[in-house]
Amino acid sequence: MVKHWGVPIFLTVFILLGAIIVFFYIENMFQQYSGNGFSRLAPISHSETGEVAGTIITESSFDLKGVIRKNKSKVVQLEGEDGNLGSGFLYNDKGDIITNAHIVEGTQAVLVRMPGNETYEGTVIGISEVVDVAVVRVQELENMESMSIAFEYEGEVGDGVIAMGSPRGYQNTVTTGIISAVNRDFALPPYQFVNAYQISAPIAPGSSGGPLLLAATGEVIGINSAAYHGEVIGFSIPIKNILSLVTAWSNGEQPEEPLSYYRVSLNEGEASDLVYSFYDNISNHDYVTAYSHLGSEWQSSVTYEEFRMNYQTVYTVDVIDVEATMMDGVVNVVAEIVFLELANNGELIENTYEVNYQIGIENDRMIILNVVSDTL
Repeated sequence: MVKHWGVPIFLTVFILLGAIIVFFYIENMFQQYSGNGFSRLAPISHSETGEVAGTIITESSFDLKGVIRKNKSKVVQLEGEDGNLGSGFLYNDKGDIITNAHIVEGTQAVLVRMPGNETYEGTVIGISEVVDVAVVRVQELENMESMSIAFEYEGEVGDGVIAMGSPRGYQNTVTTGIISAVNRDFALPPYQFVNAYQISAPIAPGSSGGPLLLAATGEVIGINSAAYHGEVIGFSIPIKNILSLVTAWSNGEQPEEPLSYYRVSLNEGEASDLVYSFYDNISNHDYVTAYSHLGSEWQSSVTYEEFRMNYQTVYTVDVIDVEATMMDGVVNVVAEIVFLELANNGELIENTYEVNYQIGIENDRMIILNVVSDTL
């Protein structure tokens, strides 16, 4: 019997040649795409038309160090006449610096220290009594390149951010994080915060007034303004919310500010809703928002850390029933609530409570004034 060796050898050679051709083709394609920098996708953002748009960030277009280098020369340290230290940033070609009102309140002259340690005297040309924002003008900084502003940016949870400023007086400090929540409302009398961004980028005293940048573009999206001590929880005022105010001051106008951003009337229905919201936040372990529902007197008697610790064993909360009655300018809300709590032995137990709250208005906000009684 004659064996036909030629056919197997031919097939083997053909397969090997095909494999080599495919290998070189794939390698060539890989080099082409790697050379063009296709590496990862940017967070989804809203376009100017309001439609959701995904943007590809390439190695060449996204450069964290480049964003920092480009902007650090436009971030300054401020010192008020009373010694208050804070931060600010250049936002136009008139030498105007945006900062927080609480940094420069009660003063007209401000010492402005540049990143290169040059110092100038600035003048407060606008300050709000409601929003924690002010503008300081430095004549020597006129025509200097300012920071880019994201006029239409809508906060998106998960977007990468960069906080710049002078925490504890350490100038040129940069921290990074994400927007961890949006639409935070609270009051730090006399100022009110509406639709603030909650951020994970660490900030500290001295960071106030510094810019919050969108990491993907390097544009300013907020003013870093407040933080809870001992936790990586910061808050930034959206820049788009105050641009009309600072622009008016820059143009020499003194716009009439509303007495408050809040226009609420005290009634039983909304008071009941506030109690529901309070316990919804507790159940979701969103202690920051729950704490913001408390009035200033209550907050002065219990710190956020103490408040948070009170609910560490609570697994979930259900509001079974609510009755509200208006009396002497406040609303008494009696709520029956069921706590699912972790016992010392590690088991979950159910406890029912009846709580009587007084709801009132403070700084034109509806808040929980105090708890009248708390019974089983």
